[in-house]
Amino acid sequence: LKVGGLYESKLMDDERAHQAYDQARTLTPDSISAIKELRQFYVARDRHRELVDLLKEVAPLMEEESDRIAALTQAGTLLTQSLDAQDEAVDVYQMLRQENPDDLQPLNELEGLYRRAGQWTSVVDCLREQIELLEEENIKIECLRNISNVYGTELQDPIEQIVTLRQILEIQPTEVHALANLKSLFSAREEWNE
Repeated sequence: LKVGGLYESKLMDDERAHQAYDQARTLTPDSISAIKELRQFYVARDRHRELVDLLKEVAPLMEEESDRIAALTQAGTLLTQSLDAQDEAVDVYQMLRQENPDDLQPLNELEGLYRRAGQWTSVVDCLREQIELLEEENIKIECLRNISNVYGTELQDPIEQIVTLRQILEIQPTEVHALANLKSLFSAREEWNE
């Protein structure tokens, strides 16, 4: 590590510094110092691909749950914002979901990734999982509205859209948008007798 530091700060030789840090990590794979130095090296040089690979590799080795979550969150952010690696980002956010199943943030990220990829069934699954974690009725209703819109617009499934709108009415029987959408759907299907 000291050799890497010398190459990096005194000799300004990034390639040899990287080799020294990498060798230190190879000799002691779970060395917190080596991981920290290598991580800082990648961050300082915007070497996002190497940083993501490092974060994904070391996250399972970290003892503290909060450290694992922070490493995976950083990897997910880099994958979506800097590397445009959507499929790999999905894997990372799924790892985050396993790490902390009650956290809404990875679900929100997954929902966005699935929307961009046009994976509408997965969008619905994410929204349903969010509903299970939410306590506020207004936010649950908003998620159900989003599900209804996906069924109506993207999946072209009016039956599931009706089921979802009825779920909104189970929470709030006078919800105006749900009532209006149901009326429109039933009128289109000539089933308005409820």
